Formats: sequence, C-alpha cells, structure tokens
Amino acid sequence: MTTDTYPKEVAVEIKGSRRFVIGGVAKGAGMIAPDMATMLAFIYTDASFDSETLQDALRMAVDRSFNMTIVDGDMSTNDMVILTSTGKRSGLRMEEFQEGLNCVCEHLARMIASDGEGATRLIEVLVKGAETKDDAVKAVKTILRSPLVKTAIFGGDPNWGRIACAIGYSGASVSEKKLSISISDGRNEADLLSCGRALDEAVTDLASEILKGETIRIIVDLGLGGEEAKGWGCDLSYEYVRINAEYTS
Repeated sequence: MTTDTYPKEVAVEIKGSRRFVIGGVAKGAGMIAPDMATMLAFIYTDASFDSETLQDALRMAVDRSFNMTIVDGDMSTNDMVILTSTGKRSGLRMEEFQEGLNCVCEHLARMIASDGEGATRLIEVLVKGAETKDDAVKAVKTILRSPLVKTAIFGGDPNWGRIACAIGYSGASVSEKKLSISISDGRNEADLLSCGRALDEAVTDLASEILKGETIRIIVDLGLGGEEAKGWGCDLSYEYVRINAEYTS
C-alpha cells in the first residue's frame, strides 16, 4: 500500500427491479489531483451490460468522484480505474446501476482523500449557485488545491478570505456581493460570509470549534445560477512535508 495507512474497499447491494452487487477496492494517498493521478481502483459487478454502456457509466461515475478528489494537487502518470462485470445479472435498470456505481466510486474517493499523506481532516467542498457546471467544478477544485486553504484547515483557522481568494482566481464567474461561504462538521454550521458580508466574533468562535472535527464541509453559494459540484480533499500538515521530504526513489 506504500503510504496508504489502511485498505480502501466498499461494496453495495442494490435491491431494485432485480438484485445486483457492485464492489470495489482502491489504493492512493499522495500525488492525488484532478484526473485521478497516482491511484488505482478495481470495481467489480455481476450486472450485465455491454462494454460500451459500462464504459459510459464508469466515466460518469469517475468524473464526479475520483476526478473531484485532490490530496496535494500533484500528479504522475500511473493511474487507472477499471470496471469488470461477470455478466450474471441481466434485465437491470441502467438508472439503478449508475446510482450504485456512483455510490461505490464516491465512497472510495472519500477514503483516498481522508487517508491523504499526513492528513488530519477530510475536507468536502460543495459549490452551488454557479452559472455553469464548469464554473462549479473550477471553484471546487481550486479550493481543494489551495495550500493556504489546506493549511488554514490544519491550523483550525476559519479564514474565509483564503477560500474567497481561491474562488476568485479559479476562473469561475463570481460576484463578491452575492458570495456566501459557510463551514460545517455535520452537526453545526457557521456562516463565515453572507452575500459579501463577513462573520462576527460569535460566529468565529463557533467556526473554530467546527474546525476541530475530523470532517470539515465547506459550502459555497455563488448566488449566480443553478449549477453545483462537490469534491473531496484533505488538509496540509507537517507530516505531509516529512513523508515527502524523507521519501527517496
């Protein structure tokens, strides 16, 4: 597993129009960026579809999972996600299969992000209210790739300015008077920026508490349209520097 700290595996059983199963394993912890990077994933199913249909389904699932996962924004040439079918379960609904495949890929992607080299926190970024899907994706990936955002999360600093800065240079359409940013740990939520207006001191205290959690959710509303995107990453810690400073090839 090289620098992975635990095996990454997940399986789902879909009991829809007909029962079928999708399971997968993945490996990856460092040099993870858009377009996968240094990771491997092997997914298996008994659902029977032709190879072209499976390829289309996999590409759709990968685009919303592995291609939306960033550990350090670095990449290498060895990456692969493969989907294999035994073909034993026929007569299935494609919508049910796609939902199951999306679920498996997203779970594996989250595991890779949470086990990023030196990571202490999983970061999930949701950008909504974008003019276009491409704008939403750009904003998500830029936030997750930003060293300043990642180090702020590691340090427990609710620095909304770093998040806003990343959105600003992402290439997405942005209006500062419509931009809202909040963070959540799944239980509590703090509005850091609301339609361009900054947080107050009471919110700062709540935000600092939220940042002590293991999973930090950053929610951005661009307030410009109806498109959204989601992605996963991790903080940037001293341990990441140690691992990669001491690593020799």
